[in-house]
Amino acid sequence: MKPFRTILPDLNFSGPVGYQNLVMTLGSCFAEYLSKRLELGKFSVLHNPFGSLYNPLVIARAIEYMLDHKMYSVADLIETDGLWHSFDFHGAFSGTKPQEVLAQMNGSLEAAAKWLQKTDRLVITLGSAYFWTRLEGEQMVANCHKFPARDFRRDLAAPQSIQKALIAVLGRLKRNQAGLQVLLTVSPVRHLRDGLVNNQRSKAILIQSAHEIVDQLDFVEYFPAYEILMDDLRDYRFVERDLCHPSAEAIDYVWAYAQRNILDETALIPLKRIEKIQQGLKHRPFYPNSEKHQRFLKSLQKEIKELEQSYPNISFPEERIQIENLIN
Repeated sequence: MKPFRTILPDLNFSGPVGYQNLVMTLGSCFAEYLSKRLELGKFSVLHNPFGSLYNPLVIARAIEYMLDHKMYSVADLIETDGLWHSFDFHGAFSGTKPQEVLAQMNGSLEAAAKWLQKTDRLVITLGSAYFWTRLEGEQMVANCHKFPARDFRRDLAAPQSIQKALIAVLGRLKRNQAGLQVLLTVSPVRHLRDGLVNNQRSKAILIQSAHEIVDQLDFVEYFPAYEILMDDLRDYRFVERDLCHPSAEAIDYVWAYAQRNILDETALIPLKRIEKIQQGLKHRPFYPNSEKHQRFLKSLQKEIKELEQSYPNISFPEERIQIENLIN
């Protein structure tokens, strides 16, 4: 029978992710999908200390700030309508009290700088080649925070500038951490506000830039998230109603591909047990105090204890508390 779909071949990733590795994920919201799956699987992962970042030039700058242990002051914030923001951070860091905003930003950045010193698996998801520059001060911004569009200029990053910025900062990272392996991916999330033609133009630049970087740096490899959604899952039933973001089914499919291709084989056995525990905790019984469900909870408790004893890098602090609260 002739194939009716195009399926991407498996990769041969030379830096598989195991429970002994420290992972950092950076980039667009698609990086968050992968990060959440790794967190649920109890891998050691830190995700987007600046919040979601889309442009590779902004991502490269964020890595430099972490390497340089940059700290922010009130002078780096801007206030409007009673809210304080930083153009380097996502709006989740904004707030009504500048000192609290600074504490949150600097706390996240300080923790990330320490984590990055030991990170040996870095996943970067590129979202858009477009970036915004605030006209006052000619400052490239990570987030416009809904300020008037007239305050900014939008530009399309050239492939050469993307390659130069990321190659420089990734080379610096590699010198600090010899065991570093980097996975580059391009987000399949459409930026429809740019228009379909400009979105494709942007993605093409990102894909070309990513492959040029892979060709020049032997510790960087490419993960085909964009191609999986655009070619393998070439159907609108695999996107949300906004026609931009991948559906839960599509994310499951990409995660299954990632498990086969980027996870250490030794991690797959405990991962299956962990996912079974997570599914068990999602179950909402009609009779939570029944003897049957109480036995089920205690079996989860036992499984967690055995996993923690067998794998020192795996822990279930929140799950243990959750189960203890549910057991009579």
